[in-house]
Amino acid sequence: MKFDVDVFIRQLPTMISLGIIPIDILRENGICNGCTMVLQRWWSTGYISPLCDMHDLCYFIGGTAEDKVFIDEQLRQAILEHGRGMGNWLTRPFHIFLSKGIAAEYYEGVRLFGRKFYNYQKESILTHEQIITLYTIALENSKGFKLTDGVRKI
Repeated sequence: MKFDVDVFIRQLPTMISLGIIPIDILRENGICNGCTMVLQRWWSTGYISPLCDMHDLCYFIGGTAEDKVFIDEQLRQAILEHGRGMGNWLTRPFHIFLSKGIAAEYYEGVRLFGRKFYNYQKESILTHEQIITLYTIALENSKGFKLTDGVRKI
C-alpha cells in the first residue's frame, strides 16, 4: 500500500487524540529515523528514539519559523523530563546529569543544522497543544519500552 502524505496529515489530529502514531510506517517512508545527524553515543539514542521520531514528524509536517523554535524546545524539554524519570533514588541524579548534556547536544544540533530538514510553511500546521501531545505520547514510550508492531501506541 502506497503511503499517502496528504491523507496522513488530514488524519493526524485524530491519531494524536487517540495516542496512535504509525512510527514503523513513517520510518519505512523516510519521515522518521530516530536520533540521527547529531553526535551519537550508545547511551543517548536508545530510549530517546521515540522523542527524536516525534521531532522528525514535526519537522516533516512543518509550520512557521516560530513553530520550529517551539518544536526544538519541546525536544529539549522532553529529553530532560526523560532523564528525571529514569533510574532509582540512587542512580536518578546520574540520569538527570546525563540528560542535561544529551538535551543540550540535541538542542544545539537541531537549532544549528535542522533548518534544511524543516518544512517551512506560511502558517502553522500543528497547534502547540498537538506538538506537546506528540512529545507526551513519545515520552510515555521512552521509559524503556520498545514496541515494534506496525501501528502502535507510542
